[in-house]
Amino acid sequence: MLPPPAVPAIPAPVHDVRPITDDRGDRKRPDRAILVIEDDLNFAYILYDLAHELDFDCLHAANATKGVELA
Repeated sequence: MLPPPAVPAIPAPVHDVRPITDDRGDRKRPDRAILVIEDDLNFAYILYDLAHELDFDCLHAANATKGVELA
């Protein structure tokens, strides 16, 4: 009998990504906010800028758990 094929190790998700500096401490539009849940910080900054272009405050969470807490 042949041994079972080796299964590659799946890297553990990274949970220590810090959120970007967002608008949660300085809300200018309390009735217009977008919650961005994104672990890619470069893309989070793009979404932050886009939210501001569309006249929204932007709140960022780096993972789903933090996003639910923030929501």
